[in-house]
Amino acid sequence: MSNWIGQTNHKLYQVRLLLEQLAETQPKALTEALEQSAIYHLRDAYLCYLHELAELVQFHQRVDSLAQLVANVSLKTGEMQELAKLEQDSFSWLAALLTAADDSLRSREPAQVQPAGVQIIALQPTSSTQADSQVWQWYQQLAELIERQRENRQES
Repeated sequence: MSNWIGQTNHKLYQVRLLLEQLAETQPKALTEALEQSAIYHLRDAYLCYLHELAELVQFHQRVDSLAQLVANVSLKTGEMQELAKLEQDSFSWLAALLTAADDSLRSREPAQVQPAGVQIIALQPTSSTQADSQVWQWYQQLAELIERQRENRQES
């Protein structure tokens, strides 16, 4: 068994634990931290899965993206092609997940300060419940995709 399979499974387990904790958490700052952590772990699980796919085609270098993997291998598997379609579809769950992870890494402009020293804070229109369910959906979709692709490989 590939070492990356264990890594992928471990990251997915960590996401599930974070999401379960998020459902029980009340303080806004803690819910945001847990949600952000879950998003990062989801992206890490995806990257671990890309390493699994890289091993299948005998590519044993670090993989930072699907585009990098596809550019460096001669055999593009059906799994890679399916992931590429999801990444390229700006309305797909995978594109949304990767965008959310990338957006959180970008530096944000500092909050504007009024002359009296009061900061203006822009509130997000979505509730934490909606964001939580979106991250949970991303987790479920990624876990299901990985499980389905692994099962299809075993049947082949």
